[in-house]
Amino acid sequence: MPHQTLARYLLLDKPLTLKEDDYLVYTFNRFEACRFGLEGSCIDPQTGERRTIAEDILATLDVIAPHADALGSNEALRQVGDIARSNMNDATWLRVFSIASVRCMKPCASNVCSGGNDR
Repeated sequence: MPHQTLARYLLLDKPLTLKEDDYLVYTFNRFEACRFGLEGSCIDPQTGERRTIAEDILATLDVIAPHADALGSNEALRQVGDIARSNMNDATWLRVFSIASVRCMKPCASNVCSGGNDR
């Protein structure tokens, strides 16, 4: 439902006038999203404003809230907002998991390398 709310906003309010130059920041924004998740930076192609992806999501949720009322998708938007505010997303989870795995594996690796038989 959040995607329908956003689509309704874009179709009815027509907030954007796209220009070819708007796509110049696409590669940067995409890299930031893939690498850093919600903590990544994004650049608004129309204003040049830079903020985190989480901040951009939260600002977008505020703007589309009236459309959520019309579609009954307030709960779904609240959940998206909770995720954005928590900053816990796949990129964060992978960083935390990989650090924890390295810490956990070091003792096992040293035991195996020293000839221990700990299984």
